[in-house]
Amino acid sequence: MDIIFTGNEQDPLYKALYVQIRRFILNGTIKAGMKLPSIRSLCEQLNVSKTTIETTYQMLLEEGIVVSKPRSGLFVAFSDQILPLIPHIEVVTTSKGEIENEHNFTHSIDNDTLIDFSLLTVDKHSFPARTWKSVWNEALNQHLCSIHQYGDSK
Repeated sequence: MDIIFTGNEQDPLYKALYVQIRRFILNGTIKAGMKLPSIRSLCEQLNVSKTTIETTYQMLLEEGIVVSKPRSGLFVAFSDQILPLIPHIEVVTTSKGEIENEHNFTHSIDNDTLIDFSLLTVDKHSFPARTWKSVWNEALNQHLCSIHQYGDSK
């Protein structure tokens, strides 16, 4: 397995490494059941940080391409039966809101079908804003005389 960084990568190193290892697994260069290099040895070989390798390996684990065996390392997890279940298309969103795959086919998408998985956003349709505002106003009216004071020290 020869991993090569040209220095021209537009993606972060962890993503470029992830794409290369994933491609090696999907095209059979790294076969099912093979052990991946340890984090430490890959750091030394590629001259990159431990965090880069850990992030790459975590992405492969989350996708289910590799499995971790305690005190043994990471191994390629899938066989020919589940290979078709893993998407083979690298998805890239264009500036026009279209999805472009590696074969340059484009599919138009609308923003209503996109799902925001951010933990920091609130779904405006399911949040009870009117109830929240009513309760907040009631609490403010009841405790208006003490709103500028510190809370209970207990």
